[in-house]
Amino acid sequence: YARTLLSSLPPPGPLSSHLAGGELVCPLPPNPGSGGRCQQLALELSILLHRGACGGRDVAVVCLGTDGTDGPNDAAGAVATNDTVRRVFDAAEDKRGFGDALAYAEDFRDRFDAYNFFRGPELGRIDIGPTGTNVADVVVAFCAREGELKF
Repeated sequence: YARTLLSSLPPPGPLSSHLAGGELVCPLPPNPGSGGRCQQLALELSILLHRGACGGRDVAVVCLGTDGTDGPNDAAGAVATNDTVRRVFDAAEDKRGFGDALAYAEDFRDRFDAYNFFRGPELGRIDIGPTGTNVADVVVAFCAREGELKF
C-alpha cells in the first residue's frame, strides 16, 4: 500500500493533500517487535521517501488509528517525512553496528518494530491516548514542491 499511496500523489506543485481510511493487514514475522499497522506503514513510507520515491516533492504522511491506539503499545501511529529515516538514525544513541540510516530503518521494518524505531513524538510517533471511538485508521498525506513544506 505504501508504494500505491506515494504513486497516487500529484506531481510537484502547490501544496496538496490525500486522505485515505480503512485498516491494513500486516503479516507478522516470527517474534515481531512492537508496533502496529499504522506505525509500520509510516516506517515503510519513511524508507521509500528516504530512497527518493517522491523526488522533487516534500512529503509528510500521518498514519494513525482513530481509537488512539495502534498495536500492543501506547502509540496511535506515526508521521513519515522525506527526512524521517535520517533524523531517527542521527538521534539514535545505539546504532547497533549499522553504518547507514537506510539499513538501520530496514532492520526495524523487517522485525516489525516500528514503535521502537520512532521512539517518541519528537521522532514521529503519535501518542494521543484512547479516544473512545474507533472509526478506522486514517492516512493523510501532504505534498508540495521541494523546500515548500515545513516540518
